[in-house]
Amino acid sequence: MLKFTEPMRKRIKLKVAFYYLLFRKMLTSSKVSIAPVGNSYDTYRYWEILLCRTTLIAQNHHTIVPNNFEHKKNALFFSSLRELKNILEYYFLGKKELLRIAENRRRP
Repeated sequence: MLKFTEPMRKRIKLKVAFYYLLFRKMLTSSKVSIAPVGNSYDTYRYWEILLCRTTLIAQNHHTIVPNNFEHKKNALFFSSLRELKNILEYYFLGKKELLRIAENRRRP
C-alpha cells in the first residue's frame, strides 16, 4: 500500500484546489454548460452550472421534480442529440435569448 507523507498530502490538496478553481473559472466564463444525465439528473454539475451564472442545458430526465426549471424560461432541456444540436444552433445565433434564460435561472 502506498503511504503518503504529510508534504505529499499537502501538495495533492493544493493541486486539487488549483484544478477545481480553474474549473470554476472556466465554468463561470462560459455562456452555456451541458449537464447530461448520469446516474441521476440531480448531479453536482446540474447545480454548479446555475451557481456559476451559466445557462444550463440539461438532458431530460423524465423525473417529476417539484419546482424544477422550465424549458426556455430558466434552462434548456433536450431528449436527443438532434434536439441538442438544434438548441445549440438556435441559441448561438440568438445570443440575447440565451442571456435572458441565464438571467432567469433562479426565478421560479
